[in-house]
Amino acid sequence: MSRLKAIALLLIILALTACGAAEPTPGVSTGSTPVGEAEPTSEPAMMQTPTAGQAAVTVDAGVTATGTVAAAAAGTTAEPEMTAAATTPRTEAAFPFVYTDANQRKVTLKQRPRRIVALFPVNNETLFAIGAGEQVIAVDDFTAFPKAAAAKPKIGGNNFKFNTEKIVGLDPDLVITSFGTEEILDKALRDAGVPVLATPYPTSLSATYDLIRDLGKITGHVDEANQLSTKLRGELEAVQRRTAKAPKVPVYYETDASTPGKPFTVNKGTLGDELLSVAGGRNVFSGVKSGQVSFESIVSAKPKVILLGDVKGYVPENFFSPTSVQEVKQRKGFSTIPAVRDNRVVPIYVERIVPGPRLGQGLRDLAVAIHPEIFGER
Repeated sequence: MSRLKAIALLLIILALTACGAAEPTPGVSTGSTPVGEAEPTSEPAMMQTPTAGQAAVTVDAGVTATGTVAAAAAGTTAEPEMTAAATTPRTEAAFPFVYTDANQRKVTLKQRPRRIVALFPVNNETLFAIGAGEQVIAVDDFTAFPKAAAAKPKIGGNNFKFNTEKIVGLDPDLVITSFGTEEILDKALRDAGVPVLATPYPTSLSATYDLIRDLGKITGHVDEANQLSTKLRGELEAVQRRTAKAPKVPVYYETDASTPGKPFTVNKGTLGDELLSVAGGRNVFSGVKSGQVSFESIVSAKPKVILLGDVKGYVPENFFSPTSVQEVKQRKGFSTIPAVRDNRVVPIYVERIVPGPRLGQGLRDLAVAIHPEIFGER
């Protein structure tokens, strides 16, 4: 795995990790630091009869589409809901159905999974928000929100190392991973006969809503997922309405400065780039190909706002190389940047700027930092 891919993957892992610090509302800063070829599951594992409470899962490789859900053409059954009946008729979860995952594998879930090992905070926060937390029996080391998820048994993840033996020993009927883990985890689990499903990492708001709804279908919480998706869309659109007519402010958003002199940012085709635009900003590096830029190019771009997603106190302790507002201001040549001159270098909670239930708050954080005059929080 190249360094760039490794960094991108760990950023996904870290993205929703709670930082353990109080979360002040971001505002104008004062300078203080407030994956290889997939192989199908072996035939013996596919032919096993599921035990009580376990979902039978089959997998086919070689599918071209990614991240989509399709209802099975025949044999659809509905599992009884375990919660009290709501006033409105509930949407019955349709099993079996076929999910085409991020590794281009068709995964057939024959019934609702009851023992899920769920990896990555991006997935886990949503699973608990839609009421699937009781089905989750273990999570990765980075999952820290909500508290109920953090209290689950941990199965590794630091330095891209997961405890495969522990996962197998938990006898899960489904492991939910994410894009980028095929060679470091998924294949080994399938070889051990464990059903695996890799979700995509959304690169747009539309894909974010899709992921939430997909997780609802996968776990049998269709209504809850639809409601969360609708609620999140409403929050995001509320912010967008307030920034729609505002001037597009030139913004530089730094996600990771672990490579000396060449920090990472968001470029076109990423969720971060879309969020900056919706928040009323103009990403000065939307056109770069690699997402990695030089100090010199940042100075030349003359951003009026610098947003930092890698500040000490705003990121987990195990973050690659956290920085501070003051350190950024003191970089060579940065004193000439309008954002630095005008004291508009703002730390952002990165765990909110990811495709999950708190994304509405994350977008508002960005909008307040970019257009404090609109939100009355200058």
